[in-house]
Amino acid sequence: ERWGGEISGAEGQATSWVTAGVLESYSMPAADVPLIPPIKRFLESYDGSKKTAGMNRLINASSSPMKVVTVVAAALVCPNRGVLLAQRPPGKAMAGLWEFPGGKLEPGEIPEAALVRELSEELGITVDIEDLKPLVFASNSYENFHLLMPVYVIERWGGEISGAEGQATSWVTAGVLESYSMPAADVPLIPPIKRFLESYDGSKKTAGMNRLINASSSPMKVVTVVAAALVCPNRGVLLAQRPPGKAMAGLWEFPGGKLEPGEIPEAALVRELSEELGITV
Repeated sequence: ERWGGEISGAEGQATSWVTAGVLESYSMPAADVPLIPPIKRFLESYDGSKKTAGMNRLINASSSPMKVVTVVAAALVCPNRGVLLAQRPPGKAMAGLWEFPGGKLEPGEIPEAALVRELSEELGITVDIEDLKPLVFASNSYENFHLLMPVYVIERWGGEISGAEGQATSWVTAGVLESYSMPAADVPLIPPIKRFLESYDGSKKTAGMNRLINASSSPMKVVTVVAAALVCPNRGVLLAQRPPGKAMAGLWEFPGGKLEPGEIPEAALVRELSEELGITV
């Protein structure tokens, strides 16, 4: 919501402020398209009158290299019941705290495959990889590593939910979600998940799945790229057009780029926005 300097395409690319109503009319790379529904929901309720919630997390802003660990989580949702939380069982770190179920990626595993596996092991349910809908992510620094956690909405699964590791589970509505004690990494997820639940009644399939997922069992390299939704009241969100000579030239995207080795996502995005748009964040 706030930056320094005048936005200009440092690489010669065009930029455009785009309101929620016309966001879907812009041609984008496949990876950006699933971001449209949550960003539209954000813009439709955004007027700049108060600072956006969800920033109460620890970020290590030092220049020391940090290991980035990717963990995936699920927002299992059910009309009139809310979202499912699981309580960390005795004997585990942060025992007794409530969290969105999920876990770590195994080597060569894509996030969607990891979440399908984790939900089977942790809750005894089966989920189709195509029923995972990207919603939000968490980013949190710990002493020796940085946690990056994408969260997927899931509306459909097979089997009865049960804590396979002896953990309690609870359906939680938007109104009481903040009353549950959670690990630091999960707390910033509450505002966007509350916004989702407040407008969700299960009457239509949640949008945001028009993306390509390689569901094979072959090991895959996971590349982390960060992007920004620069927002301005009454103007919308900023898109940048990929310049001539680059892959997917002419398509519009949310500005950002790749992490460098040892770089945390936030530091990478600050650097990319300076290089790409000439602004300080």
